[in-house]
Amino acid sequence: MEEIIKKFMNKPVILTLIESDTLSNEGEITSYSDGWITFSTKTGEQAINCDYIVKVREKPIKKK
Repeated sequence: MEEIIKKFMNKPVILTLIESDTLSNEGEITSYSDGWITFSTKTGEQAINCDYIVKVREKPIKKK
């Protein structure tokens, strides 16, 4: 999991979590340590246990 997280670090991503009120969370993974990530969104930062992450994908960038 650590290698996957490092691949997506500091890029806009969409996380899908096991038990989430919403289907996905958009933001950036800013750090990883001991199975936890710090995830920055428009509303602030949160710590997420990597065991609850189902899917990580890079957010598509709209081209003009």
